[in-house]
Amino acid sequence: MEQLKQEQEKKKEDYDRQGRIVEFLKEIFYMEAKQELVIFDVEPEERTEKWMQQLPDRVCKIYREIAERRTQNDAFALIQENFQKNKVYLHEYFPTIHTVFDDILVPESLGEFQVKRINITGKYRGVTIEFKKLVEKLISDVEEQARLLSDRDRELFEDILENPAHNNREYLREKAEKIFSKNM
Repeated sequence: MEQLKQEQEKKKEDYDRQGRIVEFLKEIFYMEAKQELVIFDVEPEERTEKWMQQLPDRVCKIYREIAERRTQNDAFALIQENFQKNKVYLHEYFPTIHTVFDDILVPESLGEFQVKRINITGKYRGVTIEFKKLVEKLISDVEEQARLLSDRDRELFEDILENPAHNNREYLREKAEKIFSKNM
């Protein structure tokens, strides 16, 4: 009976410790969200302080299954592997991977784990910016280029490219007709 009581107490201590860890990590996630290191599919005006504070609970609930199957080191390795594989396509933007939140001290009562997060930055027009901002700027640039090459410009451009070929074709047809008419 005493052993059962000790086991229950140990389970309760573990459960309490896990709860403290979750609360600590929620605070860290909240810090990430405040620094806009997290991408949201929510309009900025909907991101109230209350919404931000509830966000870690919603994320924990949604991703609990995923988190149970993957450690932080697994996630870091996967991110770094994909970064190395794909950085060649963005070489002109000097993509860099580094960690943030390295300086946050984890209370000893929570055990040993890391709070650091991976962050990717790049350079856009000489200024270092967060990766998600780089993507937004590149999308904006593509849209701007599409606007610059309007339909009228495109038609003019196509005419310039097509006319030399059209003129050559006409010239060759006329020459062939002359040769053909001489031989008849």
